[in-house]
Amino acid sequence: MISSLSDRSEYEALQDNTYLNQASLGLIGCNSVAAMHKFLDEVAQYGNLYMSDEDEVNYFKPVRGLISKLLKCEPNRVAITSGASEILGQTPYLFTPGSEDEIILVSTDFPAVTRPWVSYSRKVGCKLIFIKDNKINSLTEEIIKHIKGNTAVIAVSHVQFSTGTKIDVRRVREAMPSNTKLVVDVTQSAGVVPIDPVEWKADIIVSSGYKWLEAHGGVGIAIFSKALLKEKPILIGWMSAPEPFIMMAKKDDLAHGARRYTLSTMSYLSIKSLEKSLQKILELGVENIAAHVTSLGKKFSEELDSCNWKQFRSSGDASASSHIVSLSKSNIDLSKTFERLKEHKLYCSLRNNRLRVSIAHYNNEEDLLKLVELLK
Repeated sequence: MISSLSDRSEYEALQDNTYLNQASLGLIGCNSVAAMHKFLDEVAQYGNLYMSDEDEVNYFKPVRGLISKLLKCEPNRVAITSGASEILGQTPYLFTPGSEDEIILVSTDFPAVTRPWVSYSRKVGCKLIFIKDNKINSLTEEIIKHIKGNTAVIAVSHVQFSTGTKIDVRRVREAMPSNTKLVVDVTQSAGVVPIDPVEWKADIIVSSGYKWLEAHGGVGIAIFSKALLKEKPILIGWMSAPEPFIMMAKKDDLAHGARRYTLSTMSYLSIKSLEKSLQKILELGVENIAAHVTSLGKKFSEELDSCNWKQFRSSGDASASSHIVSLSKSNIDLSKTFERLKEHKLYCSLRNNRLRVSIAHYNNEEDLLKLVELLK
């Protein structure tokens, strides 16, 4: 039997439940919860008594340093934001493609990636090329097929939220013209899959903090290319300034590096929880987490052969991710199946008319065998 990689007692929900839903609202470890309580009890409730202006500006530094270790990039390229959408919503206006340009997107991608482009295209007239995530074909190959000289931007999730399909970002980058921009959302892969921004050469990489990074909602991260760090953000807030508390109302001077993309006062509770969860992920090692979920995913795939449920992509598919498994079955009411699982205290998600199972470092073989028995 495959045991969990981490200590399950660190997650209160696992005492009475089987949780295969980290891709939705992720479980938060007890150390992160304790850190949030400590901040509320000892700092936040006292206003500025124990948190000076300087403390507030420097509060982002630990998370920025930990993200730079996790995603192997320089700290000054890391922006801390209130969510991934805060950056994704700006991307069309950072690149400003024209009416003759084409934007490549995935038709079933997470809406935060695509909706800003839908809105922008209505104003400018650029053409949106929506690629279908077809289980028969490689999504990477389909994206590459549609790249042309007038492809201005490719904006995609590294791992598709509803199917678990993984895009080979390196191959996509190699196929792109040098002037094409690349935006990658790693919300469904950061913390569970090794990521190499240097190899990808993406212009922007974003992630929410509340899924696989195990923080509370209200914090996200973004990594910018060195070229973009020289540009002015579309949205500028008071925290974007070099010295925010100097409060220069008539100037729009910007901080050096990605700090210029941090707009304002944020959920410091969430930042504190992200700091603790990142420390935990780095201690476990992303490579070890990836190996663990791969082993469980392979075992799960073998057991599924006995119950007539079909994976969107089999475990042998090079485009399949191990930590998100999308299931379907003909002639079945998925909503009833979903409710039945919850009655047995087993939690996953319904996404795009499929049952989505997500496997984390705290899961073990027993969790997946329980699911298989219920699906039978």
